[in-house]
Amino acid sequence: LKVSKSFDPELVVGIATAGVVPGAVVAAMLDRPFHSMIVSRRYSTKTVRETPAVLSAAPPDVLGRRALIVDETCGSGDTLRLAIAALVNAGAVEVRPAVSFKPG
Repeated sequence: LKVSKSFDPELVVGIATAGVVPGAVVAAMLDRPFHSMIVSRRYSTKTVRETPAVLSAAPPDVLGRRALIVDETCGSGDTLRLAIAALVNAGAVEVRPAVSFKPG
């Protein structure tokens, strides 16, 4: 509800898996179409930490539209940055993030 006061998205994208349920709820509350995309954390043998990777394409419906991207939480912001870049590269005119909570 806070998001809708300052931003009017034309569609909502939930980051699978944890962002799908909150994203679907937000989309229903805003009466907007809902899509999901997979951005998962992978373990890299070159680094000691997990790095996120986009594992599914951004929904084609983002072309020329404002999108709200939803995830359950945001720690480092790496996953959200990747997802936002994927939506912008797919042609979204504006993308804003929303998370259920930020740890720490």
